[in-house]
Amino acid sequence: MSQTASPQANQQENIVLQLKVKKVDAKAMLTDEGIVVLKGSQALATAQPSLSKGYTKLRSNLEEKGVLTPALSGDRLIAAEDILFTSASQASAVLLGYHCSGPDYWRDSSGKTLKDIEAESV
Repeated sequence: MSQTASPQANQQENIVLQLKVKKVDAKAMLTDEGIVVLKGSQALATAQPSLSKGYTKLRSNLEEKGVLTPALSGDRLIAAEDILFTSASQASAVLLGYHCSGPDYWRDSSGKTLKDIEAESV
């Protein structure tokens, strides 16, 4: 899923976002197609029962395909390759194993939320 940004692409595409919650440390980039969680990003090993059926199924499919693989520590999963998600909320819910607001959870290197970044670019 390598994607290069064209010169006229909006500057949002080059922002690396971080998701740091509990034991999870994930990185992602925004693209025109959605949010790409980068290879090496972490996810919690178990999902909560409250996670929606759709996200639970997506998470299970990623595990079955070997895209999300168990870490040596056993309490986390690691992204074996870049993963494209349709939204920041979908990405954060699948990685954390519970429903959460992606725009509030994903932050840039200065700590600014995706929600604030998107509000500035309007």
